Amino acid sequence: HWSRFRHFLALNQLTSKGLRAKVCPKLNQFIRKYINADFSIIYVSSLIQNPSSAFGHLILGIQGDENESMLERELAFTFSIPEVKSISHALGLFFKDGVGHYRLHDFQMLMDHYQRNELRDIWLYPLKLNRNQKEVLLSEIWSMLLVKDTYSFLSGNCASKLAYIIALATKDYHLFSQFAWPHSPLELIQQLYHARLIEDV
Repeated sequence: HWSRFRHFLALNQLTSKGLRAKVCPKLNQFIRKYINADFSIIYVSSLIQNPSSAFGHLILGIQGDENESMLERELAFTFSIPEVKSISHALGLFFKDGVGHYRLHDFQMLMDHYQRNELRDIWLYPLKLNRNQKEVLLSEIWSMLLVKDTYSFLSGNCASKLAYIIALATKDYHLFSQFAWPHSPLELIQQLYHARLIEDV
């Protein structure tokens, strides 16, 4: 994670000097579609039956243009392991890394699943981002959808990944570099509050 973070810091320095990389048309289309969207951090409470969700879960919500179809209007960006097969599997993630996947979900369907099927509580915190920050964030989301990444329960979880991309988008690199171990969703929410990126914690 640190090597990737240093790479993006170097890339940011290059782009600030006027060097621009070519961007694919599909990425441009994705950015145009959601550049005016509202972004939010959603905290989903812990699930006692699933030890890998002991800290709760963080999701990045994207609430887009009302003119879009319902399936494209509201998205949820998540990072998790595909399936926790057993209690022993979940507990093993405390000591051994797994393979995680980034996904875009239908926002309302995912919220309904957490609330109705798993009876979890949900808190939504609107993110205060300017247009340039949204563009970087959308670019990072797009690039992450193309790869698998290492999942670690304590330092490579949903909070870790969101801290990483929000730090890149806002250039507030302390959000990631000073993220105390273990990486807790609630701690990231506190950091975002102190950075004035969210309100009313």
